[in-house]
Amino acid sequence: SARQRIQDELAGLGGDAWELIREGTRVLAEMSSLLSIVLTPKLSTGVLHRIDAIPLASTRVLFVITVRSGLVNQIVLEVESDLDANELQTVLSSLNERLSGLKLSEIRDTLDARLRELGRTDSSGILRLILKHASVLFSEQDAGQRAYVTGTQHLVGQPEFRRPEIMQGLVRLIEDDRTVAAMLDRTVADASKPFVVSVRIGEDGETGIDTFSVVATRYVIGETVGTVGVLGPTRMDYDRAVTLVRSMSRRLHETHSRQWDPDC
Repeated sequence: SARQRIQDELAGLGGDAWELIREGTRVLAEMSSLLSIVLTPKLSTGVLHRIDAIPLASTRVLFVITVRSGLVNQIVLEVESDLDANELQTVLSSLNERLSGLKLSEIRDTLDARLRELGRTDSSGILRLILKHASVLFSEQDAGQRAYVTGTQHLVGQPEFRRPEIMQGLVRLIEDDRTVAAMLDRTVADASKPFVVSVRIGEDGETGIDTFSVVATRYVIGETVGTVGVLGPTRMDYDRAVTLVRSMSRRLHETHSRQWDPDC
């Protein structure tokens, strides 16, 4: 079955969410012979697992923000003065005690109030640094990392691409993550639950591709929600596309649900 083949193709990837998403995009393109698109979940909707920090130099620190889905945000920040590693770990322990279990969006919006008392004893400047850069630390990945698009080669040989304007429209689409994200969001806008696959036959012209269809659904990793779908000619095999998209959504969901289930 399609679901079993997807399981086999992605077996052995372990718990790296980004690797699974990248490989899942490739496998979906190969199995569907269509353009495969996966939008990574919004980190700000995830629940904080922990904050780690790794000194790279006396005044540079790599902050690693991990949410319960296994997704990670990594940011390098400059500190104001030479950093004491022991003091850094003390601050991190206090932060994790206070913030673990909260949504990143909640942390971002309430961090000042939550850390006000703790900050009075912080001589390292780490808390001031975190407060200053909260909007970066507790938000999304860079826009360029949100969309994975694979499979252009499967569409190039399609008869529809004999029209240069169609090819140009696809190229513009692939190069613009915001347009890709908006297209998939429009497709799944009415889907209230993951695994409910939406089909949009003929794009509405906003992308310049009005002879192509999109098949997409949401997937859940932990508490975060992403989108997976395929784009192809309006004459595509919709039954197969729906089956593949739903199977990939379940595969993305199942691995990390097991990994982060507190009852496991």
